[in-house]
Amino acid sequence: MFRTMVYLDTQDRDSLLQRAKSAGTSMAQLIRDAIRQYLQQPQRAATWATDPIWRCAALAADGPARSDAEHHDAVLYRGC
Repeated sequence: MFRTMVYLDTQDRDSLLQRAKSAGTSMAQLIRDAIRQYLQQPQRAATWATDPIWRCAALAADGPARSDAEHHDAVLYRGC
C-alpha cells in the first residue's frame, strides 16, 4: 500500500468520520472502498454534451478567436 494525502473540507471530514464510526471501520478504509468502487465502474466515452471539459472546448472553438479574458467571462456566464 501507498500513503496518499487527501484534503477534505471540515463538513466532508466530519461526515466521513461519522459514517466510519457507524460502520465500525476507519475513514481510510471507507476512502479505499469508495475509490475501488469508483474504479470498477465502466468508463463512459466523453462527449461534448455530457462532459464539462468537452463543453469548455466547444465554447473555446465557438465563433471568432477571442482573448483569454473574453473566454474566461464566457465560461463563467454560460455555465461551461
